[in-house]
Amino acid sequence: MNAVIQNLKQNRAFYARYHAEKGSGLGERNALTGLAPVGLFMKVLGVEIVSNTCVKLEGENPFPWDVTINYKGLKVIRGQQKTEVVFANGKSVATTDPKPLLITI
Repeated sequence: MNAVIQNLKQNRAFYARYHAEKGSGLGERNALTGLAPVGLFMKVLGVEIVSNTCVKLEGENPFPWDVTINYKGLKVIRGQQKTEVVFANGKSVATTDPKPLLITI
């Protein structure tokens, strides 16, 4: 992820591959294969979007930045200490519990 972010900031592009030590982009520019798989990213983040009215949360955000996910009017803001789920109808639920939770409206 650091290599992807570095190249986005410096070159404003994704690359097909990244140098393992330097993090520099290699191969085709703006190739979607250079992105981390979304499913893997979400699993590591501990978020599963079941539907726009149901979210499963587990564990904590392992990344040093807040992650915001938008899906069909649903918004999940996963911070270091707190996760907030905002549904399309405006209802909001916040939690700091790392145990598995199912949040629905």
